[in-house]
Amino acid sequence: MADPGAVQVWQSWASNMPPGAIEGLFETTGAEQEQVAKELDEGLAEYAAQDPDLAFAVAFRTYPYGTDSLSNALLQAKAMDLTDVAKDITMPILILDPEGEQFWPGESQQLYNMASSANQKLVEFTAAEGADLHCEPKAIGLRNQVVFDWLDEILSR
Repeated sequence: MADPGAVQVWQSWASNMPPGAIEGLFETTGAEQEQVAKELDEGLAEYAAQDPDLAFAVAFRTYPYGTDSLSNALLQAKAMDLTDVAKDITMPILILDPEGEQFWPGESQQLYNMASSANQKLVEFTAAEGADLHCEPKAIGLRNQVVFDWLDEILSR
């Protein structure tokens, strides 16, 4: 189950970075990439020391990747880009697509179009249902009902 269907997690982070902040991070390797990463992390640490909200955002985004380095988390997220491999998704997949998705707008439909599962389903959630925005925070019950109904259907086969 993908809620939402994110194809390029790293892209939303990169698009919110100041111009030039991550330039070269993805295009370089070895010592050159390490230098770009070091400069990014050091520069970010300077700003985060003065901005608790930024410090929290960095900690929140890097924690799932087992690091406190934004450059490391970005590189890990980039390595999980589904663009070239989504076509290989053949297992059942439920992709949720909330109206007003803030981080990966349009990527749920993109993932649905790219996957090749015989048992894939795209479910759109709307503001009229109170189920808009990232991960449907105002309609957890509705989202859970959709997910569990889908699981019942798939697992009963």
